[in-house]
Amino acid sequence: MNTTALLLEHLSDRDIEFLVRTVVTRRSDHDHICGLLRDKPDLIDIMLDDPQLYERLAADPDVAGKVSPYLFFSVLLRQLRRDLRHMTHTLDYGPGEARVPVFDTAELRAVLEDASRRDYLADLLASFTRTQNEAMWLHAGERVYRWRFSELDLAALERLRGVVDLRDRFAVDRRIGDLTLFLAGTCADPDNRKSLMDAVQQARTAPQATSFPEVLEALENRGREAFLQAAQHPIARATGADRLLASLAESMRPARKILNLLMERHLEPFRKDWFKTPLLEAGR
Repeated sequence: MNTTALLLEHLSDRDIEFLVRTVVTRRSDHDHICGLLRDKPDLIDIMLDDPQLYERLAADPDVAGKVSPYLFFSVLLRQLRRDLRHMTHTLDYGPGEARVPVFDTAELRAVLEDASRRDYLADLLASFTRTQNEAMWLHAGERVYRWRFSELDLAALERLRGVVDLRDRFAVDRRIGDLTLFLAGTCADPDNRKSLMDAVQQARTAPQATSFPEVLEALENRGREAFLQAAQHPIARATGADRLLASLAESMRPARKILNLLMERHLEPFRKDWFKTPLLEAGR
């Protein structure tokens, strides 16, 4: 199934109704159009690029109760793609933790122009709006165990990886990649410095890191490694996910910068509506 067709799996009937009522302003037969769109994912993809969607979402303080997380983040990422067309540089942490200009907007645009990676980022962000303690059945030789853990606990995921059989490692490696990208992308704020450094040190991701840029770099490196390991797993090859995961590994830095920009430019007013994680609320 191609990326455009996969949109239909992520969007609810309420999402499509919201989309139609926002974008289709010269017709009144919205119910009829909603029905037609279920067979036209290409048209939905075009409609998601309409700036009116972003304007309506950004202006509504109660948007979290009206659309799915996937639709919300997908629209914001598309708006950021438009923003980058008019930007010459971004800011990133340099020596002494001062933010310095980096001329990398072309790299960021390339990631957002790639529908597979852009949609993966939207799905990744959506997955962290519903985090909770999880249970996973694991194989260890001939025995099967039930392991409980928090998806936001990097140290727990690393411990989990150390005990699972190869057959279960795909899901764990992929989620380690997701979490390291999420933490580096949405918590790259000095207010979160101590919480983020504690998290990576407990996971032994960056035991010697003493500065915020070193922590971010360590998270990028661990995420890159985890996505590559997931890409090389037999499940990835069998499902066709290997190329996408390998491309995420290759673009870990620009993907992190995209999430940094998304938080700074568009997500901050809605942060507490969508994310309930302790890390994101640290220092606030």
